[in-house]
Amino acid sequence: MVGDRVPVFTVETVGADDTRGTFSTSQLSGETVIVLFNTSCGDCRRELPRMNEYYLEHRYDEGFQMVAISREEGAESVAAYWKEQGLSIPYSAQIDRRIY
Repeated sequence: MVGDRVPVFTVETVGADDTRGTFSTSQLSGETVIVLFNTSCGDCRRELPRMNEYYLEHRYDEGFQMVAISREEGAESVAAYWKEQGLSIPYSAQIDRRIY
């Protein structure tokens, strides 16, 4: 709901060219977009390319950050999907529902 705070969590991320990083909600500032997805979800498959376009348009904007967090999907399948689809959004593969 509007005004609610995002729970505090930190995840390891994989970005373009397999660069590794960290995303933490404890350091939120500016415009932040958190995308929860599963590559077998039809809605996710339709929206991820659009989200990727938005990411590419704004990735260098001051204060902008975006992360895509998988829901019950491991690193190998997410990495393969990202490569197949040419996605650039930094992602964090989560095999459980810890971040959901």
